[in-house]
Amino acid sequence: MNPRDVHDRCASISFRQLRLFAAVGHHGGIQRAAHACGVSQPAATQALSQLQDKVAATLLERGLGGMTLTPLGKLFHARVDRICGQLNEAIADLGPADRKTVEHRLTPAQVRTLSGVLETGSLERAALAGGVTREGLRRSAGVLEKLTGPLFVRTPDGTRFTPQAQAFAERIRALLEDLAIGIRELHAQQANAEKSIVVGAAQAFGNRFLARVLAELATRHAGARITVLREGPVELVERLRAGEVDLVVGDIEAIGRDLIKERLVSTPYFVFGRPGHPLSGSETATLDQLIAYDWVGGTPGSARETAREALFAGMSPPQVAFAASEGAIVGHFVAGSDRLALMTEHESRCGGLALAKMPFFPVEAGLGIDVVSRADRAPTQLHLELVDLLRAHLNVEAPESIGGASRRVA
Repeated sequence: MNPRDVHDRCASISFRQLRLFAAVGHHGGIQRAAHACGVSQPAATQALSQLQDKVAATLLERGLGGMTLTPLGKLFHARVDRICGQLNEAIADLGPADRKTVEHRLTPAQVRTLSGVLETGSLERAALAGGVTREGLRRSAGVLEKLTGPLFVRTPDGTRFTPQAQAFAERIRALLEDLAIGIRELHAQQANAEKSIVVGAAQAFGNRFLARVLAELATRHAGARITVLREGPVELVERLRAGEVDLVVGDIEAIGRDLIKERLVSTPYFVFGRPGHPLSGSETATLDQLIAYDWVGGTPGSARETAREALFAGMSPPQVAFAASEGAIVGHFVAGSDRLALMTEHESRCGGLALAKMPFFPVEAGLGIDVVSRADRAPTQLHLELVDLLRAHLNVEAPESIGGASRRVA
């Protein structure tokens, strides 16, 4: 689908149609969606049929309980739901006397008026560029102002936006750009076009585990291009914010409100040693027994070293023979000796090592496997499937969601 075709389709779609579609996903059927949006069921059915024609994709299908979202509908719904929420915020910030009326009656023609003035700088130049009369465009602008309040001011350079209207028009343009991305994504999915995803893997996250998950994702999507960037969590989060990666996987600490984090699983430390270690036959090892052996510590300030120091706080600590940051290196220092170390279960399997868990309680250190993405971008189908595969391999259930967009704010 060429850019002009996508532009024309976006320009013909009303926010009313998008609201109805979003409501179907939230309420589970057209009848309830129509009631929530204050329209009749026949009107809602017609509007949704028109929306499907305009995006040239089947978004709804009839099930046992009525109309439900198709797989393409679930993909599109996540983006549309976000667009509707951001539109509500933009209208609220504009400050009209009757916000609900603007939300329900803003038409594609009025949106085109806003876009035209935004692109050309004045109402008069927008009329010239659009091939319409100034009087006709002024009338359209007047109808819009009856809904929103003052949007335009006369200047020597023509009729221009007020500062508030300028900001509102820019936000509307951003929403239309997001809608265009959604339409292109629908058609790429339908045509099974080549897709790509860039995954940021935090350094402490297991290579083999991620490789297995990504290999399964690649099998499902033969034409997909999957790129993995392996850096520290801080660097990857900055790349995520810059749009250089699509999501980050690993143990990620506190994030800002511009990002969304879902903790898939918590990963405590356990005490590991070699198979056949003298303590492995104990019913429950004691701290005094653990102190009797040399240890492999973590680097200063690391979660591993902080947890080890807390474990022996107030006691004469054990001798630390080696210190390392990577779990695989820690494991190699443990294997073939009587040294002990705090490791996650996943780390104990890295590098083909066969280590044994000592009979001691788990040591919580706030570690886990997280998935982090941008709050202002709806995930693609490839993104959603990757997260679902991570959950499946970790035996984790998805959080409650709407339309398949499974995410939680941290």
